[in-house]
Amino acid sequence: MALTRRGARSMLAPMRWILDSLLPSLLACALAACSSTPQPTDVRPNAARPPVRELSPAERIELARRVHQRGPGHEKLDVLEGRWTVGVVMQNADGSDPRPAGSGEAEIRWTMERRFLRWDLTLEVEQQQHHVSGFLGYDVLLQEYQALWISELSTGMSLARGDGDPEGRGIVLQVRPSGPPTGEAAGARSVLRVLDRDHFVIESVGPDSRGEEGVIQRASYVRIRQ
Repeated sequence: MALTRRGARSMLAPMRWILDSLLPSLLACALAACSSTPQPTDVRPNAARPPVRELSPAERIELARRVHQRGPGHEKLDVLEGRWTVGVVMQNADGSDPRPAGSGEAEIRWTMERRFLRWDLTLEVEQQQHHVSGFLGYDVLLQEYQALWISELSTGMSLARGDGDPEGRGIVLQVRPSGPPTGEAAGARSVLRVLDRDHFVIESVGPDSRGEEGVIQRASYVRIRQ
């Protein structure tokens, strides 16, 4: 819970949070991970220890940048960058009774030194336009994909995390239920699968109106060629 409150304070003072909270923690993790010298077994409690030089703010920022370099998890998302047409279809869990639910366009671009994909989607549903924005990225420390979505239809943020290979079985993202922990089952599950360089799908998995579990919604993305 302490980390959550610290994350909330970062919205009010992001640079202070980076310098005073996040970066010292990263430094401690990096030093522990990079140290290859075994610790002596005979340590005297009162033995004199050399002073540790405190890093400057610029050095802390550079350390954070080096720790969070892009990696293979980010490179697997490169294929998603571009402009896309989007078609959404709802269906029964067994694939029967497919019915159009909306269509539109999406623009997906790298941001923050190519660490996060920004997702801007406009969908027309029953002659009404709706907007969805979000970010998709890969946390190199936790080794997992993370996504955040917002829209004008909700005051809450949809947070999801998961793993997988977008060009294999897909990235499986599990939505975190909002509010305090209740012990109930996790939220909706989606699978992002890349079919080829010009096509990918996001499938929502859950129970249909008959209570059967399966893919109940599919958003199909087709690249717009310039």
